[in-house]
Amino acid sequence: MASRPVSPGFWRGRFFLHTRLGAGGMGEVWLAREGRGRGCGATVVIKQLLPHLARDARYVELLRREAAFTATLHHPNIVRVLGLEEVDGTLLLVMEHVPCCTLQQLAEAARLAGEALPPALGAFVLSCVCEALEYAYARSAHGEGGRVMIHGDISPSNLLVAPEGGVKVLDFGLSRPEGECAPLAATRPFAAPELLASGPVDRRADVYALGAVLLALLEHPSRAPELWALGQWASTSRPHLRPASAADFQGELETFLAREPFGPRQLGRLWRRLASPRTEPETGASTTGVLERGAGGSAHVEAEPANQPVKPGPVDARGARRR
Repeated sequence: MASRPVSPGFWRGRFFLHTRLGAGGMGEVWLAREGRGRGCGATVVIKQLLPHLARDARYVELLRREAAFTATLHHPNIVRVLGLEEVDGTLLLVMEHVPCCTLQQLAEAARLAGEALPPALGAFVLSCVCEALEYAYARSAHGEGGRVMIHGDISPSNLLVAPEGGVKVLDFGLSRPEGECAPLAATRPFAAPELLASGPVDRRADVYALGAVLLALLEHPSRAPELWALGQWASTSRPHLRPASAADFQGELETFLAREPFGPRQLGRLWRRLASPRTEPETGASTTGVLERGAGGSAHVEAEPANQPVKPGPVDARGARRR
């Protein structure tokens, strides 16, 4: 299956791709308008495979599997998939448009503003992510295959934060059934060692990623020692020593939030202060001021053996760690 690079103002069938939102190890994501003619049609988000991967049957199958699985998910904390279409030999994954920024971008905006995100924000966001993951696990276990599908790529660039304080999980492109080996790609330093080593994985690989994201947001143990200890527990290199599930991890987060309340109202207030929304007149697309400069794809790498996990440092604008 072929694909060709695109630039702003390019038509893909009935979709007008006008703003490139980012790219990762598998694909690129575009803000698009459905239907021809200025001002008509709904705004959607389009994901398509990178040109060199669109000729690889393995990645084509991953995109098809992502579309089939995520189309069955209807949860307030998961980005809704509207369908999969093929246009001139190119597969397009069509998703709902959520005016938002990524957690990655929010962290970068805070850094540029000279402030640190409150520890309770990380606890609240990741608690919402745990809700989404547990729903997806249950949904897949009761689906046609009867096997739990893990996400496999939880990272700050795959977690969306909306201005009203909502949280959504994005990109199930690397999801796989529990027990499956040989991942095609992974996102460092949030990928569990067993995933990078191409070993069999279960939902504790997602728990590892949750812990790694928490550590990246905290940056230093002194900011919230209890949460730091939780992040280290979850991101240990030995899966059997981690919390057994996202639900167990969430329980610890909720204990912290009971003492330091944080919810959609506080998150929305922080978003509006840091994001500085504005409108691009030429496209009508909602963008996010300083956050726009932090946009970028996930730092995906091909899977390779790893004996020890890389402990994450503070999040920077490119999805890498600041040393």
